[in-house]
Amino acid sequence: MKVPQCIFLGYLWEVVQSIYEVNPAAIKIVGIEPQRSRSKEAIAFLEAHGISWIDVRGIRKNNHFIKILEDNIDLIVVGGFGQILDDKILRAPKHGVFNVHPSLLPHYRGGSPIEEQIIQGEYYGGVSIHRMTETVDSGDLLGQEEIVVGERYYEEILKDCASAAGRIVATALERGLDDVLMFPTPDIKDEPLYEPRGEADGVIMWTDTAEHVQRKVRAYGWKNIAVNKNAMGVLAVEKCEIIPMNLFEISPGLVLEAGPCPVIATSDQAIQLNCWSADFPIRKGMTLI
Repeated sequence: MKVPQCIFLGYLWEVVQSIYEVNPAAIKIVGIEPQRSRSKEAIAFLEAHGISWIDVRGIRKNNHFIKILEDNIDLIVVGGFGQILDDKILRAPKHGVFNVHPSLLPHYRGGSPIEEQIIQGEYYGGVSIHRMTETVDSGDLLGQEEIVVGERYYEEILKDCASAAGRIVATALERGLDDVLMFPTPDIKDEPLYEPRGEADGVIMWTDTAEHVQRKVRAYGWKNIAVNKNAMGVLAVEKCEIIPMNLFEISPGLVLEAGPCPVIATSDQAIQLNCWSADFPIRKGMTLI
Protein backbone atom coordinates (compact mmCIF):
# COMPACT_ATOMS: atom_id res chain seq x y z
CA MET A 1 0.00 0.00 0.00
CA LYS A 2 1.36 3.40 -1.04
CA VAL A 3 2.12 5.74 1.85
CA PRO A 4 0.29 9.07 1.37
CA GLN A 5 2.67 11.97 0.81
CA CYS A 6 2.06 15.06 2.93
CA ILE A 7 3.68 18.50 2.82
CA PHE A 8 3.50 20.64 5.94
CA LEU A 9 3.80 24.43 5.79
CA GLY A 10 4.45 26.50 8.91
CA TYR A 11 6.23 26.65 12.26
CA LEU A 12 3.85 24.44 14.28
CA TRP A 13 6.34 21.58 14.43
CA GLU A 14 4.21 19.72 16.99
CA VAL A 15 1.83 18.87 14.12
CA VAL A 16 4.72 17.25 12.26
CA GLN A 17 5.84 15.47 15.42
CA SER A 18 2.44 13.78 15.86
CA ILE A 19 2.40 12.65 12.22
CA TYR A 20 6.02 11.47 12.43
CA GLU A 21 5.29 9.34 15.50
CA VAL A 22 2.63 7.41 13.58
CA ASN A 23 4.17 7.28 10.10
CA PRO A 24 7.49 9.05 9.41
CA ALA A 25 7.34 8.16 5.71
CA ALA A 26 4.16 10.24 5.25
CA ILE A 27 6.03 13.54 5.59
CA LYS A 28 7.39 14.46 2.16
CA ILE A 29 8.90 17.77 3.26
CA VAL A 30 8.24 20.74 5.55
CA GLY A 31 8.14 24.31 4.29
CA ILE A 32 9.49 26.89 6.73
CA GLU A 33 9.59 30.69 6.79
CA PRO A 34 12.87 31.10 8.74
CA GLN A 35 12.09 34.64 9.87
CA ARG A 36 8.98 33.63 11.86
CA SER A 37 9.10 33.58 15.69
CA ARG A 38 9.00 29.80 16.27
CA SER A 39 10.79 28.71 13.10
CA LYS A 40 14.18 28.27 14.79
CA GLU A 41 12.59 25.80 17.22
CA ALA A 42 10.85 24.03 14.31
CA ILE A 43 14.07 23.69 12.31
CA ALA A 44 15.88 22.24 15.34
CA PHE A 45 13.19 19.55 15.68
CA LEU A 46 13.19 18.72 11.97
CA GLU A 47 16.97 18.41 11.73
CA ALA A 48 17.16 16.33 14.92
CA HIS A 49 14.74 13.82 13.34
CA GLY A 50 16.14 13.85 9.83
CA ILE A 51 13.04 15.46 8.32
CA SER A 52 13.69 17.44 5.15
CA TRP A 53 12.75 21.10 5.07
CA ILE A 54 13.02 24.00 2.66
CA ASP A 55 12.78 27.79 2.85
CA VAL A 56 9.41 28.69 1.31
CA ARG A 57 9.57 32.46 1.47
CA GLY A 58 7.92 33.82 -1.69
CA ILE A 59 6.08 30.52 -1.99
CA ARG A 60 4.05 31.33 -5.11
CA LYS A 61 7.24 31.90 -7.11
CA ASN A 62 9.47 29.46 -5.23
CA ASN A 63 10.74 27.12 -7.96
CA HIS A 64 11.98 24.51 -5.49
CA PHE A 65 8.57 24.24 -3.85
CA ILE A 66 6.70 24.29 -7.19
CA LYS A 67 8.82 21.39 -8.43
CA ILE A 68 8.01 19.36 -5.28
CA LEU A 69 4.29 19.99 -5.89
CA GLU A 70 4.59 18.17 -9.21
CA ASP A 71 5.66 14.96 -7.44
CA ASN A 72 2.22 13.38 -6.76
CA ILE A 73 1.54 15.11 -3.45
CA ASP A 74 -1.57 13.81 -1.67
CA LEU A 75 -2.09 16.50 0.94
CA ILE A 76 -0.80 19.84 2.19
CA VAL A 77 -1.35 20.81 5.84
CA VAL A 78 -0.84 24.43 6.92
CA GLY A 79 -0.18 25.53 10.50
CA GLY A 80 1.45 28.80 11.58
CA PHE A 81 2.08 30.02 8.05
CA GLY A 82 2.15 33.66 7.00
CA GLN A 83 1.54 33.63 3.24
CA ILE A 84 -1.53 33.46 1.04
CA LEU A 85 -1.64 30.33 -1.12
CA ASP A 86 -2.77 30.86 -4.71
CA ASP A 87 -5.24 28.70 -6.59
CA LYS A 88 -2.45 26.74 -8.28
CA ILE A 89 -1.13 25.54 -4.91
CA LEU A 90 -4.60 24.89 -3.48
CA ARG A 91 -5.46 22.63 -6.43
CA ALA A 92 -2.13 20.80 -6.66
CA PRO A 93 -2.49 18.07 -3.97
CA LYS A 94 -4.81 15.17 -4.79
CA HIS A 95 -6.81 15.65 -1.57
CA GLY A 96 -6.44 19.40 -1.18
CA VAL A 97 -4.96 21.80 1.35
CA PHE A 98 -6.01 21.74 5.00
CA ASN A 99 -5.51 24.36 7.68
CA VAL A 100 -4.88 23.97 11.42
CA HIS A 101 -7.25 26.38 13.17
CA PRO A 102 -7.03 26.53 17.00
CA SER A 103 -10.74 26.69 17.82
CA LEU A 104 -13.80 24.50 17.45
CA LEU A 105 -15.14 25.95 14.22
CA PRO A 106 -17.39 27.68 13.41
CA HIS A 107 -16.67 29.45 16.73
CA TYR A 108 -13.78 31.94 16.88
CA ARG A 109 -13.11 32.21 13.18
CA GLY A 110 -10.36 34.57 12.05
CA GLY A 111 -6.89 35.64 13.05
CA SER A 112 -6.84 35.52 16.86
CA PRO A 113 -8.79 32.46 18.05
CA ILE A 114 -6.72 31.53 21.11
CA GLU A 115 -6.45 35.12 22.31
CA GLU A 116 -10.20 35.59 21.92
CA GLN A 117 -11.01 32.40 23.85
CA ILE A 118 -8.75 33.46 26.71
CA ILE A 119 -10.15 37.01 26.86
CA GLN A 120 -13.73 35.72 26.73
CA GLY A 121 -13.03 33.38 29.65
CA GLU A 122 -13.75 30.13 27.82
CA TYR A 123 -12.88 27.01 29.80
CA TYR A 124 -12.87 24.71 26.77
CA GLY A 125 -11.64 25.44 23.27
CA GLY A 126 -10.21 23.16 20.65
CA VAL A 127 -8.63 22.69 17.25
CA SER A 128 -10.12 22.07 13.82
CA ILE A 129 -8.55 20.73 10.63
CA HIS A 130 -10.52 22.16 7.71
CA ARG A 131 -10.18 22.35 3.96
CA MET A 132 -8.97 25.76 2.79
CA THR A 133 -11.52 27.58 0.62
CA GLU A 134 -12.15 31.13 -0.56
CA THR A 135 -14.20 31.83 2.57
CA VAL A 136 -12.17 32.17 5.79
CA ASP A 137 -12.35 29.16 8.15
CA SER A 138 -15.37 27.61 6.49
CA GLY A 139 -14.23 24.53 4.56
CA ASP A 140 -15.23 20.93 5.29
CA LEU A 141 -13.75 19.43 8.44
CA LEU A 142 -11.27 16.59 8.53
CA GLY A 143 -11.64 16.49 12.31
CA GLN A 144 -11.79 18.40 15.59
CA GLU A 145 -10.53 17.85 19.13
CA GLU A 146 -11.45 19.64 22.35
CA ILE A 147 -8.66 21.39 24.28
CA VAL A 148 -8.75 22.86 27.78
CA VAL A 149 -8.21 26.63 27.88
CA GLY A 150 -8.87 27.07 31.60
CA GLU A 151 -6.32 29.45 33.14
CA ARG A 152 -3.52 28.42 30.82
CA TYR A 153 -1.27 30.62 28.69
CA TYR A 154 -1.37 31.09 24.93
CA GLU A 155 1.76 29.05 24.19
CA GLU A 156 0.57 26.05 26.22
CA ILE A 157 -2.77 26.01 24.44
CA LEU A 158 -1.18 26.43 21.01
CA LYS A 159 1.16 23.48 21.56
CA ASP A 160 -1.71 21.23 22.62
CA CYS A 161 -3.75 22.34 19.60
CA ALA A 162 -0.85 21.58 17.26
CA SER A 163 -0.26 18.12 18.75
CA ALA A 164 -3.97 17.29 18.52
CA ALA A 165 -4.06 18.51 14.92
CA GLY A 166 -1.17 16.21 14.06
CA ARG A 167 -3.02 13.25 15.57
CA ILE A 168 -6.09 14.03 13.45
CA VAL A 169 -4.01 14.20 10.27
CA ALA A 170 -2.02 11.07 11.19
CA THR A 171 -5.23 9.09 11.73
CA ALA A 172 -6.59 10.23 8.35
CA LEU A 173 -3.35 9.25 6.60
CA GLU A 174 -3.32 5.87 8.32
CA ARG A 175 -6.90 5.07 7.31
CA GLY A 176 -6.35 6.22 3.75
CA LEU A 177 -7.46 9.61 2.51
CA ASP A 178 -9.87 8.11 -0.04
CA ASP A 179 -11.87 6.56 2.80
CA VAL A 180 -11.89 9.48 5.26
CA LEU A 181 -15.28 11.05 5.87
CA MET A 182 -15.43 14.83 5.65
CA PHE A 183 -17.88 16.84 7.73
CA PRO A 184 -19.27 20.22 6.67
CA THR A 185 -18.43 23.12 8.96
CA PRO A 186 -21.61 24.24 10.77
CA ASP A 187 -23.27 27.39 9.50
CA ILE A 188 -20.97 30.41 9.88
CA LYS A 189 -23.70 32.98 9.13
CA ASP A 190 -24.08 34.18 12.73
CA GLU A 191 -20.46 33.67 13.79
CA PRO A 192 -18.20 36.75 14.05
CA LEU A 193 -14.89 36.89 12.20
CA TYR A 194 -12.17 38.06 14.59
CA GLU A 195 -9.35 40.29 13.40
CA PRO A 196 -5.75 39.78 14.59
CA ARG A 197 -5.07 41.50 17.91
CA GLY A 198 -2.46 44.24 18.27
CA GLU A 199 -0.63 46.36 20.84
CA ALA A 200 -3.70 48.36 21.89
CA ASP A 201 -5.45 45.17 23.00
CA GLY A 202 -2.66 44.22 25.41
CA VAL A 203 -2.59 47.44 27.42
CA ILE A 204 -2.82 46.68 31.16
CA MET A 205 -4.90 49.02 33.33
CA TRP A 206 -4.68 48.43 37.07
CA THR A 207 -8.20 49.88 37.40
CA ASP A 208 -9.43 46.67 35.73
CA THR A 209 -10.17 43.54 37.77
CA ALA A 210 -7.33 41.15 38.55
CA GLU A 211 -9.02 38.50 36.42
CA HIS A 212 -9.15 40.82 33.40
CA VAL A 213 -5.47 41.75 33.85
CA GLN A 214 -4.46 38.11 34.11
CA ARG A 215 -6.43 37.20 30.97
CA LYS A 216 -4.59 39.88 29.02
CA VAL A 217 -1.25 38.55 30.22
CA ARG A 218 -2.20 34.96 29.35
CA ALA A 219 -3.38 36.03 25.88
CA TYR A 220 -0.72 38.57 24.90
CA GLY A 221 2.28 38.14 27.19
CA TRP A 222 3.93 35.72 24.76
CA LYS A 223 4.41 38.47 22.18
CA ASN A 224 5.37 41.18 24.68
CA ILE A 225 2.32 43.39 24.22
CA ALA A 226 0.78 42.85 27.68
CA VAL A 227 2.14 46.15 28.95
CA ASN A 228 1.40 48.86 31.50
CA LYS A 229 2.52 52.34 30.47
CA ASN A 230 2.75 54.64 33.47
CA ALA A 231 4.50 57.80 34.64
CA MET A 232 7.61 55.77 35.55
CA GLY A 233 7.98 54.01 32.20
CA VAL A 234 6.87 50.75 30.58
CA LEU A 235 6.22 47.47 32.37
CA ALA A 236 5.81 44.30 30.26
CA VAL A 237 4.35 41.14 31.84
CA GLU A 238 4.65 37.57 30.53
CA LYS A 239 3.43 35.55 33.52
CA CYS A 240 1.41 36.50 36.59
CA GLU A 241 -1.00 35.16 39.19
CA ILE A 242 -3.92 36.54 41.17
CA ILE A 243 -3.32 37.10 44.89
CA PRO A 244 -6.67 37.23 46.74
CA MET A 245 -6.72 40.01 49.33
CA ASN A 246 -8.91 42.76 50.70
CA LEU A 247 -7.89 46.01 49.01
CA PHE A 248 -10.37 48.32 50.73
CA GLU A 249 -9.21 51.94 50.31
CA ILE A 250 -6.08 50.85 48.42
CA SER A 251 -5.53 52.57 45.07
CA PRO A 252 -5.23 50.45 41.92
CA GLY A 253 -1.64 50.40 40.67
CA LEU A 254 -0.09 50.62 44.15
CA VAL A 255 2.98 48.40 44.51
CA LEU A 256 2.28 46.32 47.63
CA GLU A 257 5.48 44.27 47.45
CA ALA A 258 8.66 44.75 45.40
CA GLY A 259 11.47 42.27 44.76
CA PRO A 260 11.70 39.54 42.10
CA CYS A 261 7.91 39.05 42.07
CA PRO A 262 6.23 42.41 42.69
CA VAL A 263 2.62 42.49 43.89
CA ILE A 264 0.41 45.24 42.46
CA ALA A 265 -3.13 46.26 43.43
CA THR A 266 -5.96 46.14 40.88
CA SER A 267 -9.55 47.27 41.30
CA ASP A 268 -10.50 44.21 43.35
CA GLN A 269 -7.50 41.97 44.18
CA ALA A 270 -3.75 41.94 43.58
CA ILE A 271 -1.54 40.63 40.80
CA GLN A 272 1.85 39.03 41.41
CA LEU A 273 4.29 39.41 38.53
CA ASN A 274 6.18 36.17 37.99
CA CYS A 275 7.88 36.95 34.68
CA TRP A 276 8.26 40.60 33.71
CA SER A 277 10.55 43.39 32.56
CA ALA A 278 10.52 47.14 33.10
CA ASP A 279 12.62 50.14 32.08
CA PHE A 280 12.43 51.52 35.63
CA PRO A 281 12.99 50.08 39.13
CA ILE A 282 9.83 48.88 40.88
CA ARG A 283 9.72 49.93 44.53
CA LYS A 284 7.19 49.23 47.24
CA GLY A 285 4.77 52.11 47.75
CA MET A 286 4.99 53.59 44.27
CA THR A 287 1.84 53.83 42.13
CA LEU A 288 2.03 52.65 38.54
CA ILE A 289 -0.49 55.01 36.97
